[in-house]
Amino acid sequence: MAHFYLFLILLLSCEKIKEDVAINNQVVIVFNGYPTYNESIEIYSQVKIEEDPIFVSYWDGNKRVAILPRKNFADTVTIYPKNDTILFQHNFNNFKSKHIAIKVGDTITINYDLKKNPQITNKNKTFSDFEFTNPNEYNNYSIYSHPELFYTKKSDLFQNLFNGEINKVKSAFGKKTLLDVLNGLNILEHRFQNKELSHLEYLLAKERMTFEILKIKMNLNELNQNQIEAILIDLKAPNYFKKYKYELCENYLQQFIETNYEKYGKKKLPNYSAVFDYIYSSQLFNKDEKNNLLLKYLLLIKDNFPPSDFIKYQLKFEIINTDKTLEDKLSESNINLLNNGNENLIKMIVLKTNDTIEFNTIVQNKNKKIYYVDFWASWCQPCLAEIPESKILKSNPDFKNIGFVYISMDDNLTKWKKRAESLLLIDNSYCMGSEIANNIFKITEIPRYMIFDNLGNILDDNAPRPSDPKVKELFSTLLKEK
Repeated sequence: MAHFYLFLILLLSCEKIKEDVAINNQVVIVFNGYPTYNESIEIYSQVKIEEDPIFVSYWDGNKRVAILPRKNFADTVTIYPKNDTILFQHNFNNFKSKHIAIKVGDTITINYDLKKNPQITNKNKTFSDFEFTNPNEYNNYSIYSHPELFYTKKSDLFQNLFNGEINKVKSAFGKKTLLDVLNGLNILEHRFQNKELSHLEYLLAKERMTFEILKIKMNLNELNQNQIEAILIDLKAPNYFKKYKYELCENYLQQFIETNYEKYGKKKLPNYSAVFDYIYSSQLFNKDEKNNLLLKYLLLIKDNFPPSDFIKYQLKFEIINTDKTLEDKLSESNINLLNNGNENLIKMIVLKTNDTIEFNTIVQNKNKKIYYVDFWASWCQPCLAEIPESKILKSNPDFKNIGFVYISMDDNLTKWKKRAESLLLIDNSYCMGSEIANNIFKITEIPRYMIFDNLGNILDDNAPRPSDPKVKELFSTLLKEK
């Protein structure tokens, strides 16, 4: 019996250990309801908010993740951050904002009271006032950053763009907010000296206020380019405040672009390619900042310039980037670039030119009677083993009227290009990416081979491999029919 009780105690102890580990690597956020009201604030003209009343997110290092609670219901969301401390951000009607540094193992509860103020509590601690912006007033700095919110109609906004009103508004709110934050720093120091705050609370509040002051001064042009660059080099941000450091980098780049790059073209856009090159070679940014900034401007290149420009700079980005999250975002952008939602207009990237071409342009071609399409990838060993056999077939005079087409399902263009060039797959070599190939041609396994006639019709959607003797018989039969 004693052994049984000992076993039971050990079992319960093990379960308790598992439970603690599970709790200590997560953050639980409890939403006790969901606000259903909006409000407007009158500043020069009435500002009307027509969005959801709240936007909740957290910064895990320099990655921002949105939290989407169920509307009109109580809800509980569990997150698993990579860092020990994250920055939790609760925006309420755009103007009221709370920023809180929370640790893994914390449980945060949010209540919405009749006064429309979100009340946030943490079961593990009591928050200091300095971890919030004032919930009873709108956030001046948010309005200063977005002066377009002063106008209820776009025509009003454009009408006032040229008379300096926006700049005056930005300057007035910026200066007022700067004084408020500087005053807040003095109060913070006083409360810390009086031992009203813990050392951690003091550091968190001071860190945030310091970033706010720098950002406001940058927007007010109170710091020149050399001063800003010196600050960015010296400034070291804790994981939970990388958000603010990254915003400083963005502000600096925006000012740098306006000062150093002329706008051109019908859209009067800056030369985003030159900005990309500047970031790529700059020593101002740490690795994470550089990768995120490069991706931002790479996507601007995609949206505003020829596909060949985007592909050229994507290849540069892939060389330097090691962040899987950013790589996934880039893959999504490739899908949007190549897939128009129309099977007849699917595009591929051309190895020789870095340009794009429609798939049907390849197979709807009278130069050949049929087309043998090889779907492969740089990482697929069975695919690579078939390439030499494919080249032997291609060199066979009996099959001179067959077009051999190589379509990579790689999502990383750099790996595709390196492998294709090493295999000397230069002619008729393209990249489609995995998702498009899966969606359009239902390809879930590779290597996969398909045969098309020169009108673009599928003759065989699962043809034999090049090493299979049956493929020669099939080729001869199809050529005779054509």
